Amino acid sequence: QRNSLLKALREDPGGTRDRAAELDYWDHELITRATYIIVARTRFVSALHEPLGDAFRHLIGADLQLTVEYRTALDEADDLAIRISRESQSDGQRVVAQWLERTLNRRRQEELRRGVTAVGPHRDDLQLSLDGRDLSAFGSRGQQRVSVVALKLAELQAVTNADGDSPVLLLDDVLSELDISRQALLLERLSDLGVQIIVTATDPDLLSHDSLSLLPLRQVRDGTIVELDM
Repeated sequence: QRNSLLKALREDPGGTRDRAAELDYWDHELITRATYIIVARTRFVSALHEPLGDAFRHLIGADLQLTVEYRTALDEADDLAIRISRESQSDGQRVVAQWLERTLNRRRQEELRRGVTAVGPHRDDLQLSLDGRDLSAFGSRGQQRVSVVALKLAELQAVTNADGDSPVLLLDDVLSELDISRQALLLERLSDLGVQIIVTATDPDLLSHDSLSLLPLRQVRDGTIVELDM
């Protein structure tokens, strides 16, 4: 709704006083909802730090430090995670609301010119760093592949710690992305998780590991699921 209004105001810069005032209403709606999402995301990502580093070191087989950071376009928000970690959810939302309101005011003309909402949770992202350097720019392809798996394992542990209920772990053709040694390290890790696991592969040989021997094996043939002997 806010984007539609911005687009309308861009196409008719004069607009009407009522349409311009309507933007203030949608600013309030955006701030109310966005602050909850930003704070909740930041707190969850903070909970990923320890399990992410542990999972990555196990899978990579080296003492390298993988970290994840929630990156937001808010002004003055470089210390967002530190500030929010010291506050309750509601207090954190008040802090973020002030930042978001100032950022929206500063970028109002840019938004009117572009006809889109330039700031908010939809613009935010995660940044993975390896030993303090941006993984996407400096990490090898193998390190990037392992980091994705490590992030999923960290998410699983964080969710389990949050409510005590373990989610299902789905690894869709992940093994083909890893070399043999990494496959073994991952499957060794999976065997210790104690959660329901679904592993898919396009090559049956990738599933012929001792760690997967107790799992039922199925194959999809012409849209039909067929049970196979282990």
